[in-house]
Parts: sequence; C-alpha cells; structure tokens
Amino acid sequence: MFFTVKNDVKPWPTHDMAVLWLHMPLAGRIFALASILLGGLSAQEPDGAQFFESRIRPLLASRCYACHTGARSGGLRLDSRAAALEGGKSGPALVPGKPGESLLIGAITYRHERLKMPPAEKLEEAEIGALTEWVRSGAVWPDSKVPVIDSSKGYQITPQQRAFWSFQPVKAVTPPPARLAAWRKNPVDAFILAKLDEKKLTPAPPADKRTLLRRATLDLTGLLPTPGEMDGFLADSSPKAFEKAVDRLLASPRYGERWGRHWLDVARYSDTAGDASDYPVPQAYLYRDWVIAAFNKDKPYDEFIREQIAGDLMRGADEPENWQRTIATGYLALARRFNVNPKENMHMTYDDTVDNVGKSILGLTIACARCHDHKFDPIPNRDYFAMFGIFQSTRYPYPGSEKGHRPSDLVARHPEEMEKILQPYLAEVYKLSG
Repeated sequence: MFFTVKNDVKPWPTHDMAVLWLHMPLAGRIFALASILLGGLSAQEPDGAQFFESRIRPLLASRCYACHTGARSGGLRLDSRAAALEGGKSGPALVPGKPGESLLIGAITYRHERLKMPPAEKLEEAEIGALTEWVRSGAVWPDSKVPVIDSSKGYQITPQQRAFWSFQPVKAVTPPPARLAAWRKNPVDAFILAKLDEKKLTPAPPADKRTLLRRATLDLTGLLPTPGEMDGFLADSSPKAFEKAVDRLLASPRYGERWGRHWLDVARYSDTAGDASDYPVPQAYLYRDWVIAAFNKDKPYDEFIREQIAGDLMRGADEPENWQRTIATGYLALARRFNVNPKENMHMTYDDTVDNVGKSILGLTIACARCHDHKFDPIPNRDYFAMFGIFQSTRYPYPGSEKGHRPSDLVARHPEEMEKILQPYLAEVYKLSG
C-alpha cells in the first residue's frame, strides 16, 4: 500500500494560469548566464527607474498597498503613478518635484494636520528619506501609462500584470554578437561572453582535462571521478572524449540522485508528516525514488508535473505504469499535517498544498489570496478557493499521529487481493459484533 492521494471527483475547471518554466537539467547541463551587478545608488541622485524598483515600489507594497489598492481607502490608490496623481478625497497625493506640497510626504512625516500615514506606526527615517527624495527627483514611476482600474467593475487583471516576464510565451532568441569566436562552443556561450564583454572581463583559460572531468563529475553526480574513470579520460585523445564522459555521467543512476534532490527540496519532501509529533511516513521513499527515476529517464517536464498533480486519474499502458503514476501523487500526499490531531486541521493541509503548487509549479504566491485579492500576482480571492476546493475534494491519506496511531486511507496496489486478505478478519469482526 502507498501513501498517496485519491481523487474522488473529476477535475474542476479553473482560470488559466501561466506556468513558470523551471529549467530542470533532464537533458544535460544548463549553464547560468552571468548576473548583472547593480551599482550603488546615491540618495542625492537617484537613478530613476532603478531607484524606484529597488527602494520605492517595495516600500509602497509593504506599507501602503494593503489599504490603497483594491480597498481604495480614502478614495486613494497607490499602485500606479496615474492613480497617485489623481489622488483621493483629500486631493492629489503627489506633486512631482515638490515634496513640501505633496500630501503623501506630509502624511508620512506626520506634519499634515489631519493625515498621519501609516496610522499605526510612523515610517522609519530612511523610508521617509527615500520617498521624499523620490518625489523631489520627479517621482519617476516605470510603466506609468498603466490605466487606473475601476474597482467597481470587480476584479480585473491589469496590462502590467499580463506583461510579467513569466507569463510570456517562449520564443527563439538570437545569440548576441560577441568577440572570441573560437571560445564559443554553443549558443549559450555567446550570452555568457557578451556579459563578460559588457563588464570588460576576459574569459578564464581552458581547464586541463583532469580539472574538466572533476568539475563535470561533481556537477552531474555530486561525486568525484574514480581513479579508473580519470585514467580512462586522460588516455582518450579523441575529439569527443569529453562528450563521451558527459554521456556516461548522464546515464549514471547517481545523476538522478544528485539532481532529483533539487526538485525534492522544491516539493518539500520529508519522511515525516510535519505535525506536532512529526509522525513518520514509511512509504514516503516511494515518491522519492519516483522523482529520481524521472530524472534518470529524462521524463518530459509536462508529464513530470501532470503525473504529480493527477497521476491517479491518468490511465497508463499497463498496471505497472498506472501504479507509478499513482506513486507520483505523493507530491500532494506529503503535504504538511498540522497540530496534534491532523484530521481536524486538514484545512491547513489544503492551504499548504495550494501554497506549494503555486510556488513550485506556477511561480506564484497563491496563498496570499487566501484572505484578499493578491496585491501583486494576478490571483483573485475566488481563484484561491477554486484551487482549495479541488484539494478539499481529494482524499488525503492519514499517516497517523500522536492521538491516533493507525494510518488510514492508503491506496492498495491490488485492492482485490487486499480484499481477499481482509475478508476472513472482517467476517470475524462482523461475527463478534453480532
């Protein structure tokens, strides 16, 4: 028997959600592009859009959005420049270039006769200084042409939200031009080299064969090469020596063990239930092994995700495949249990499932919409509960707890055989119970 979920109803229709493309190394190594290092910003001379994105927008989000987006407290919204300039019942919140005449600055400094914002606690001096300097420098606000949304028409996804990078379709990108053509071995190298050129950096010299195999083996398997593997690679003088070494490493069972751990971390895998007693789940290893096998078999990403969400509803070619797809739903079944009596707190487990599915697969913090429409991601409160309802209609296994040790609702691989085994015992129970 396995610790997995059982869907008792057909899947419900939901709103369309774009999938964040997770770059899983199922087909080989994916080299990271060089990151862009941000320079320091002067408080006296803020760098327009960069200053806003790094200092002002996070401040507005954490301190103002709760009351001044959809709620529109005082008739004021602070989620776009147009809305701030329009203002609320007390007038425009911003007068670009003139912090002394801006209601926003008067309110946050508590110098305004009536308006004191935030009302519960004054902003820190550094936060006040950043907002004041931002207004003084012209209140630069990227994407300021985004229209103010009329909240009276109900929840709406803004053009700014639709334009978010992770929602855009995948498209072919032409590698940038770069020098050192001989250094480039594939299109990815061109992107790396372009960033090195931008920072006026020179590529490191090629690694020697011993270093190269050591790096590749550690990267793909987490282990050092054996003396025999090293000797064989050093003795191979063919042009495809390294290619053959990488193919060998990708075919190794250690590859799935090494890289499958990254997904297991994302899925928050554990051999225990997470409740007050952190009750053990002896069957959890089956899901762990399924993930490792998926990487070693180079399972396509779409299949990898679908089987974990609804594998028990997908018919395979034969019984072994059906069973493996059932095991895949351990991704859901291993959601955290809570408190001393998990059965009475399953609503928290459903919430944990929604949260993990959102973060690990969709790249969205859906759980934020549990109490209100999301302040950033395009997820209204009703979408949160649409997903919550799907998981609430799913039968989760009970692993046991300190108040009830016997597991229940586990899925048997061969239910007909299980019924035969249990029949004599059940007959005896019926007989004793009259």
